Amino acid sequence: MNIVYLQCDMRFNSYLMEKIGSKKVIEHTISRINLLNADKVIAAVYDCGKNVSLIDTLKENNVEIVLSKENDVNVRFLNTVKMYDVDYVVRVGGDQVLLDYEITNHILQRMNETKEEFFYNPYSACIIPDIVSMGCIKKYWNELIHANRYFQTLLSKKEIKKYCGTELPYVLYDFRVNSNEGLRICKNVIQNRLNVYVLSKKLALKLIQKDNYLNRTGLLSSWIIGSTSCDFFYDEEKKIN
Repeated sequence: MNIVYLQCDMRFNSYLMEKIGSKKVIEHTISRINLLNADKVIAAVYDCGKNVSLIDTLKENNVEIVLSKENDVNVRFLNTVKMYDVDYVVRVGGDQVLLDYEITNHILQRMNETKEEFFYNPYSACIIPDIVSMGCIKKYWNELIHANRYFQTLLSKKEIKKYCGTELPYVLYDFRVNSNEGLRICKNVIQNRLNVYVLSKKLALKLIQKDNYLNRTGLLSSWIIGSTSCDFFYDEEKKIN
């Protein structure tokens, strides 16, 4: 049995109730969640006035609500999912309107077959959510409950069986609706049926063009090679940037 934990809070992301077409942002996310191989969708929502409209929308979309007065998002997540007897928990942010349910389902299947405990890929986290086994949560409970974010602790554990499939994509933009820019971009992707992987490849090709700003100023090369205390970044005219 798998469950999806939908993480959402209007106090920190007011864009969740914005409209893209006829549906709210959170509804676009739920529509993709419903295509995941999961038995239930749960949201532990902080009980306050700002979240009333969010809670109503979640109920209308058959999301199981757990009202909470726990302010710590990490603790709220852990205390909620531990109430369920499940194999894996898929943690999805309410702003992940472009969630890739096909790849996520593939990862879930492979993790179940090979009994891997944890998946998190920071380079595609905006469209592919993290997945953790309940056994892993229970095993490291004392550390996870005191962590800033549970996945940061698990990433540091070398002994954990992590899923690291070679087919995982990388995207060069954070496709989330958590800002005006994010709303504009994701709205365009949805309404024009654009492919995020094609967009990411297009951006990568533009980045390596010699006449773009990042190359001319030396900023791109600084990101590639890094810097030391006695190092400077130079533009194309050999001037210190």
